[in-house]
Amino acid sequence: MLLLLFLTSTVFSGTNADISFPLDPNDDENVKYWEFGGKALVLDKYVDLLPPLQFVKSYAWTNIEISLQKWSVFYEMNIMRGNYGGGFAFWFINKYGANGDLHGGPSNFNGVGVLFSIKEKNSTNQNLNHKQNNEKNVNNNYDDRTGFFEIHILQSSGKDNFKLTTLPNPDKTVSFNFSRFQRILIDFSPLGIQLYLNDELLVQKKLEANIANCYIGATASNYQRVSHLVLSKVKFNIDETYPAEIFRKHNKKINKKEYSSKFKPTYSLRLRNPSFNLTSQELVKREAIFEQINTKSITEVIGNMPNNGTFDDLLDIADECNFASNDMASFSYVNRFISDKLINYSLKWQKRTLKIVDRIQTARNVTGTAWKLLNDVMNTFNTTITQTIDKSNIKIFDLKEILSEMGEKGIDEDGQLQNIVENVSEKKYWKLIQYCMIIETILVIVFFIAHYFDVFSHDY
Repeated sequence: MLLLLFLTSTVFSGTNADISFPLDPNDDENVKYWEFGGKALVLDKYVDLLPPLQFVKSYAWTNIEISLQKWSVFYEMNIMRGNYGGGFAFWFINKYGANGDLHGGPSNFNGVGVLFSIKEKNSTNQNLNHKQNNEKNVNNNYDDRTGFFEIHILQSSGKDNFKLTTLPNPDKTVSFNFSRFQRILIDFSPLGIQLYLNDELLVQKKLEANIANCYIGATASNYQRVSHLVLSKVKFNIDETYPAEIFRKHNKKINKKEYSSKFKPTYSLRLRNPSFNLTSQELVKREAIFEQINTKSITEVIGNMPNNGTFDDLLDIADECNFASNDMASFSYVNRFISDKLINYSLKWQKRTLKIVDRIQTARNVTGTAWKLLNDVMNTFNTTITQTIDKSNIKIFDLKEILSEMGEKGIDEDGQLQNIVENVSEKKYWKLIQYCMIIETILVIVFFIAHYFDVFSHDY
């Protein structure tokens, strides 16, 4: 019973993988049980999941393995203004950190993938011609802030190899507004997979793939056309009425060398500016014509050329060239991109730089103080040693002079003391002194004798 309670509590602790803001990410870009990488940038108030750059990708994977009969995951995202391109996907597959060209996710997988492709208009008419452009300027009902999602729910057992260019028809095509946050709910239940967008049920499919012991992830990528994706919330909901298996935690990590943030397209672009849409298509047609010339005659190729071009197509191409040349001439788009987009990516590095500078300054202050104290001690020690050495030198010098003088003269080696004695003894006054001393001695003796007899006579 205790073991069952422990396992159940472990399962329901899975809501700890929810992401809410503000965040306090650690240095390796991990947030709770999530790992972000590629071009994703974790900020204090949201996760910048994908920047508006061409041919880049990013990922967000959780290192928690979920195995429940009924559960759901909720994502809140904001698709900021780009030029209607790129896409993102949510993965429930058996391989943690899988990546590829399918909106940043793998083309071959075992599990479920939910793909959102961002389009400018409905896939049946993606290009605005010159006439529609003119109507857009006068028609107030046209919402320039609206894009379209092409939604695919792919299920595979690992035998399929999907490509964006050969995907089946979308399960749903729905419009969205750039000014609103997109609330995406994916629910797994015995009824199958249910996909909700902004509280509206869009797709419901039978669950055919095995998602037991799956991993949860989200990927995003940009191609020639780009979008800017922001992730603001992730929340799990577990239905306690259904029995749950063990909610296991794994410490599996992505080998970041294998997951590159740089997307390598399968085709090369002569004109990378997204404004060149129809122009790029015309270049492809032109190359196909030149390839036919190598095998057929020019007359036959010209005779078989489709004559479906219109004056509006010509004006559309002229408009594209005009927009592209204006961007090149004024750099206005580049300036807006730097001021509106890149500043978000510089904020985090600026904060880290300020922290590093502050810590370096503190370390320099501590080191400077330590060096100053050490310098004072060394100066005092140096002064003391110098004075001691000077005094020792003076004493040694004096002693050296004395010893040198004694060494030069010796101990009366030249007989100077004897000469002094002889010189004194030869002097006449020395003999006089001797005579005076003898007479004084005799007088003292006589005095004492006379005094003795005088005393003796008075007594008797």
